[in-house]
Amino acid sequence: MTEKELIAKLQELRQIKAPTDWVNFTKERIFANETSRGERFLSLIEFLPHLLNRRVFAPALLGLLVVVFLSFSLMQSALPGDLLYHLKKITENSRAVFVSPEELPEFSLELANKRLAELNQIVEKNQTKKLAPAINEVQHTLAQMAQVLLTFQATSSDVAAIDKFVKETESIKNEIQSLKERGIAIDDNDLEKVSEGLKCKLLSLLVADLEKRTLNDEQAVAAQEIKKIADEGKCQEGLELFLMKFNQKNNFDK
Repeated sequence: MTEKELIAKLQELRQIKAPTDWVNFTKERIFANETSRGERFLSLIEFLPHLLNRRVFAPALLGLLVVVFLSFSLMQSALPGDLLYHLKKITENSRAVFVSPEELPEFSLELANKRLAELNQIVEKNQTKKLAPAINEVQHTLAQMAQVLLTFQATSSDVAAIDKFVKETESIKNEIQSLKERGIAIDDNDLEKVSEGLKCKLLSLLVADLEKRTLNDEQAVAAQEIKKIADEGKCQEGLELFLMKFNQKNNFDK
């Protein structure tokens, strides 16, 4: 194709016009695409400060979480007389709100054991300034525990549960006796009363169960002896005789 022929062809192409609808449609697509890109760019610009703020805030948030975690750990190990001990008690009191009446005896025993553990730590570390507040905490918790267990004793006939609490109160009594031997004065009269009450309630339930059984002559004599001891209020002695005669050690739930 010569140069003249090429020029002639180009001139012919210039005379060709695209349909109006197609032109308008193409313009809308182009401008719409440009607008969409512009909007996305503006959105990115607007979001950038938030992104930067988050990046700046993240270390502060992480630091705050670390502080909260460490404070919680220190609070859990706080002893009477420490600054964080009041917060520890607040968390325990908040837990108590959600404890059901059925779980309250176990919860009160748990708190009593915690207070005794705190007192033992203070004694072992010879932190004399903390002795008085720790002893007060033990006394207060024991009084609360005794009240809860007295209510339980008056309303429950669950032999297995009563037997469990008899053992747990005995364990607490032994712990207190150990502290007394180290020169720590603790008033455990309330604990003694509730412990004895639980033993007597347990013995009365066991005697009632024996009366429903078919016993041989030897067992019947033993049952009468146990009942007599129970009537005399010698509950510890009666429980020991029951265990010996009926060979049911640690099996009160059967």
